[in-house]
Amino acid sequence: MRLAFYTQHVLGMGHLFRSLEIVKALAGHEVVMITGGAEADLPLPPYASRYQLPGLMMDADFKSFIPVDSSLSVEETFALREKRLIEFLQGFRPDVLLVELFPFGRKKFGRELIPALEAARVGAFGPCKAACSLRDILVEKDDQAKFENRVLSVLNPLFDALLVHADPQLVRLEETFSAVDRIEPAIHHTVRNPEA
Repeated sequence: MRLAFYTQHVLGMGHLFRSLEIVKALAGHEVVMITGGAEADLPLPPYASRYQLPGLMMDADFKSFIPVDSSLSVEETFALREKRLIEFLQGFRPDVLLVELFPFGRKKFGRELIPALEAARVGAFGPCKAACSLRDILVEKDDQAKFENRVLSVLNPLFDALLVHADPQLVRLEETFSAVDRIEPAIHHTVRNPEA
């Protein structure tokens, strides 16, 4: 199977290295990590490679984007990223487009991800399924209902599966996302049961 795994680190490297651990669990498949933060040396397994989008980072206050290439504006960087993401997916033709965290987080990257997900939905990359890679515990929001409605407005029409990286016997998604019963894509917990 061919997997394109979009992951975006914007301040630290935690998201990137967490995603790398998921890639390591995908042995036996062809995986391309699509990254878009600052350059980082990643010890990729032999079945994986990396495609780097023009880099964007966040300032220390987590309020504004900063292009890694200072000769480009934020708008120019996003325009390039959206174009290159679509072009890459058209050429790679993944069986699965795996997206880390979005739409549960990284909403500012929706401007490049939603066009790619919409293209995947209409078959622009071949028979490609879209899946969200989600950590076990979500951050609380000031307006939880608004947040959950926004997530569902993207998740339900554009994704085929939700992969929750948690043991449901330890923590359940509904503990930090109360609208689980309104999620339409199939939900899979990815933690391996050692007794299985």
